[in-house]
Amino acid sequence: MATATAKVIYDSGFKNIWIYGIDNEELEQLSQGKNLKYFPSSTQIPHFNTSNNLEQILNNVA
Repeated sequence: MATATAKVIYDSGFKNIWIYGIDNEELEQLSQGKNLKYFPSSTQIPHFNTSNNLEQILNNVA
């Protein structure tokens, strides 16, 4: 179970899922069979909390 502070963004086909603000142990539990990309909670992700444009978010994260 992800912590309350964890955030997730994903592409339309759920082929790539970005996890932000969780530790490696939690990531391991969530990553079974999924292509997850992990960012520690200290990572600055532009527009992560401010943009509703998924494409813009993914372009900034990629």
